[in-house]
Amino acid sequence: MATIKQEDFVQSLADGLQFISYFHPKDYVDALAAAWEQEESPAAKDAMAQILVNSRMCAEGHRPICQDTGMVVAFVKVGMETRFDDGLSLQAMIDEGVRRAYTDVDNPLRASVLADPAGARRNTRDNTPAVVYAELVPGATLDVRIAAKGGGSENKARFAVLNPSDSVVDWVLRQLPDMGAGWCPPGILGIGIGGSPEKALLLAKEALFEPIDIQDLRARGPANRIEALRLELMDKVNALGIGAQGLGGLTTVLDVKIRDYPTHAASLPVGLIPNCAATRHIHFTLDGSGPARFVPPPLSAWPEVAWDGPAGARRIDLDRLTRADVATWRAGERLLLSGRLLSMVANLAVQVLIVRHLSRVAKPLRPCRGGWREKASPADRQYQSPSAERSPAMDARSCGNCSPAAHPRNPLIRCRLVVLGHQCRSICATTNSVPSSCATNGFMRGLYIVSVMSRIRTRRPASPPRRKRRSAPTAGPETAASCAPG
Repeated sequence: MATIKQEDFVQSLADGLQFISYFHPKDYVDALAAAWEQEESPAAKDAMAQILVNSRMCAEGHRPICQDTGMVVAFVKVGMETRFDDGLSLQAMIDEGVRRAYTDVDNPLRASVLADPAGARRNTRDNTPAVVYAELVPGATLDVRIAAKGGGSENKARFAVLNPSDSVVDWVLRQLPDMGAGWCPPGILGIGIGGSPEKALLLAKEALFEPIDIQDLRARGPANRIEALRLELMDKVNALGIGAQGLGGLTTVLDVKIRDYPTHAASLPVGLIPNCAATRHIHFTLDGSGPARFVPPPLSAWPEVAWDGPAGARRIDLDRLTRADVATWRAGERLLLSGRLLSMVANLAVQVLIVRHLSRVAKPLRPCRGGWREKASPADRQYQSPSAERSPAMDARSCGNCSPAAHPRNPLIRCRLVVLGHQCRSICATTNSVPSSCATNGFMRGLYIVSVMSRIRTRRPASPPRRKRRSAPTAGPETAASCAPG
């Protein structure tokens, strides 16, 4: 009978959560570095370079990879020949480990967990409680897997109960374009097939703990149907062209993980959960001999990425920024931001300054039945028109933000802001280099690129006089068709 000290378990959890907050798993760094070397799209290659530079900076400085430090999920296998030396429940011990990790004075992590989710939604202040799944197994050890999953990727989880004759591949490929870039690719897809509805999603989540090995699988060839399915999905998902951070390119996913379970003859439950670029998970085992020890990867594991921002970019120190500095910015100029940026609130304040300053380039709007839209010039019509070269993930049907009628009172959504490094953006289908789906993701990099595109709209003119109602609609310039570009 092995006795696990409660303090060893709690401290191992706290140390593990701190560890994964600033160390990427080595298999993720290796896979991303390989994808970066092979990438042909300049925008996607630049985005991956930023992730790699940010990853190494976080490893060196012991600071979080992402400002969203996630909600903790724990899978615990308790050996039936083990016991704890104190009377706390498993949930209570894990919560204490989470509390200790997220309130660490040397590296405090953001508390994102809210109590009363359908009501007051009050922050619990210490990121507790964790989500815990426990299983009794033979043996005298405690096997623990923990992950810190951010809201961006979790919000893009998908589930369906398919007909037994339906194609899992086709269903997955239909989900990815609608997921857009809000899950912060390149990452890993976890897919669970079978069981009951809740079991399928649990399988998908557990699959994300597995190491990245798709290239080894490709080299040796599939040994069963699941492995063949992984390869098929890997190739077809990457062929969608969503790419790193939604900027197009060759790599949207670095691996596809699949777990299955026997299911009812009438059902085919399928769950899909992505892992974002801040892949955070770790595995350790306790046997009563003491707390777990985590060995950091050597800095040589990170590739030498000579990334100094785009040519001609202006460097901005946010700690010394003045209104006079903002007045010198120009539409289309790229800014490299450094200094203190306090999460999303300060970022929105920066966007407000940009929008106000660039309001002079706003174009006049004209009324139409669908709302308000710009008076389109020939260049604008080309700018908004679909392209034959655009991939299925980049067609213009995504969100409707290309029309100011979609968000008539929100200039921050209606403007074209692309924040490549910070990834807090509101962007619409416009050119082949821009994905169709809008994404809002607070992925803090430490290094930021802000590209402010022109054609900013910040003011809505007074509402036009109401037209008299007609007995029947007639074709002509007043119909909704007149809202179409051109």
